[in-house]
Amino acid sequence: MLFSVEIDTRIIKVTDIGNGTLVSVLPPIEGCSNYKDDYLVEVSGDILRVIRICDVEHPNPLMSELFEVYRLDENKNGLPCWVTVTSIGDHALFIDFNDALTLEANDAATIKGNSIYYMRTIFTACNRILYDAQRMDIHTGAVERLNHCMRNQYLRNPHWFVPNLRIFGINDR
Repeated sequence: MLFSVEIDTRIIKVTDIGNGTLVSVLPPIEGCSNYKDDYLVEVSGDILRVIRICDVEHPNPLMSELFEVYRLDENKNGLPCWVTVTSIGDHALFIDFNDALTLEANDAATIKGNSIYYMRTIFTACNRILYDAQRMDIHTGAVERLNHCMRNQYLRNPHWFVPNLRIFGINDR
């Protein structure tokens, strides 16, 4: 299935790419109009829609980009709808500028569950672009800056990637 988001309406069209048939149309999220980007990701069989909200006027720069998480559900009439999620349990979402992926937090000691790890773009006064890694707790909305900031203005947008850890000499559990 191909899930595609219409830019203007934020409606998601689900197409069977095998025969080109439109399978479903998923509604936009009610009452959410100030979002910058959205991402689809599967967690434990649920389809989640993660909304990146941008508030450039927020007094705390760490809070200038936040996320809301919704799960695809059905309303009382059996129609698809999005329901707010405050917990994804022991999973962590990794969001970059184009994609999202999920991992179980117990798969890596330094990953905290029920969190979103994401990259943020910072523009400096010298017209340099910095990429900053942050973590947001989904339940509380608390944000922490991670100890990594990429300062090379020639970098392309960074992406999260899950390598085979044996490459780095880390044994499977």
